[in-house]
Amino acid sequence: MLLKRFAKTVDGKYQTLGARDGEYNLKNFFAEDPEVLKLVSSLSKDEIDKLKRGGHDFKKLYAAFNAAVKTKGKPTVILAKTKKGYGMGKAGESKMTNHQQKELNLDALKEFRDRFQLDIPDNKLENMEFYKPDENSEEIKYLKKRRETLGGSLPKRSFKKVELVTPKIEKHSNFLFEESDREYSTTTGLVRSLGNIMRDKEFGKRVVPIVA
Repeated sequence: MLLKRFAKTVDGKYQTLGARDGEYNLKNFFAEDPEVLKLVSSLSKDEIDKLKRGGHDFKKLYAAFNAAVKTKGKPTVILAKTKKGYGMGKAGESKMTNHQQKELNLDALKEFRDRFQLDIPDNKLENMEFYKPDENSEEIKYLKKRRETLGGSLPKRSFKKVELVTPKIEKHSNFLFEESDREYSTTTGLVRSLGNIMRDKEFGKRVVPIVA
């Protein structure tokens, strides 16, 4: 029933719910279905206000990506439900205005810092200095490790040279030069030539036709 409630809620309403407090969410989402309301009967308005969207739950995200990389033989799609402008607080979270948001005032910056527990003193916030974690922090260690795996700070693209022999025109379009009373339209000639090229064992597998 909760999934059914989610499915009936349109995107615009989700945006409004994200910008309002727990009391508003309780009244305008949960209370609209008595059965769904029972699911949160033990939660206070403040607890409802702290509920996360799935796309911001790190454990759920990890579980989703972990399952995705283990899936073999077929593509995997992850749909993450998130809040627009997550982390901007009153300055733009779940608001259409965040598309035009060019800067945050000092109070909004402090709220952002506190929310994500960033080690930035007030004086650095006022001067709008860039934040860089300590060299021995887990974040920097991870970034450096990944950069080394990718080939260093200036990675080079490595590839093997492949000798590619293009098929001769006589092989794929010889029919166009044969004496015949039959007339070919340009479309017919192109499609037949392309079909012959695609059947070439070496060259054909490297061709992706896009006909518009």
